[in-house]
Amino acid sequence: MKQQMQEMDSILSQMNNPQAQQFADTIMKLFSGPFGIANYLFQILISILIFIGAFKMLKLQSYEFAYAAGILAVIPCITPCCGWILGLIFGIWAMAALGKVKQYFS
Repeated sequence: MKQQMQEMDSILSQMNNPQAQQFADTIMKLFSGPFGIANYLFQILISILIFIGAFKMLKLQSYEFAYAAGILAVIPCITPCCGWILGLIFGIWAMAALGKVKQYFS
């Protein structure tokens, strides 16, 4: 992400637009500061919830929590980095499998 921001910074500096450069600097400070930390903590929390849901699905406990974890895995904007591709695949698979085995959950 930092490399992409540096590439964007170099492109904006070639445009000789001080307002665009100032905007890019503000965005870079925002994502490397408190907002970036909060974003990473949010992604870690979502990942933990998905993991707990997968574990509950494995143990056939709490159908609703397991299904909610499958839905969370499918949403691309809340999973970290490139995990949304795997999350999409495994989330859809989990929801389809949960629909077939609902009666076995306690």
